[in-house]
Amino acid sequence: MSRLLESQGKYEDPDPLLLRVLEILGATVGREHPKYASALNNRAGLLRLQGKYEEAASLLLRVLEILDAKVGREHPTYATALNSRVGLLKLQGEYEEADSLMLRVLDILGTTVGREHPSYAAALSNRAELLRLQRAA
Repeated sequence: MSRLLESQGKYEDPDPLLLRVLEILGATVGREHPKYASALNNRAGLLRLQGKYEEAASLLLRVLEILDAKVGREHPTYATALNSRVGLLKLQGEYEEADSLMLRVLDILGTTVGREHPSYAAALSNRAELLRLQRAA
């Protein structure tokens, strides 16, 4: 439901739903579970769309901490969260740091899902866009 509202440009509306999801997941699976981290990542994405970059960054760092502890830094889910951080850094014009993390995303995905996987192709496309922005800056 929250993604539907986001797609309609109603960025304020999904937040109470996402907060409720976090409340439920926190009570059921716990605040250190990858599902909780996924919900935090979704909320960070919403905050990013709302222009609340510092709040989003804080949540993304927490997501990475949880995933590091639960699935490790060599897992595709960790790469996905790292890619979310790249997207935020890109919006903030932090291209050098974003590119460094993007290379890490590519390394993780290349090792775990393979260089022929659609996720790897999407990450390559993201890096190409990042390099284009870097050159234009």
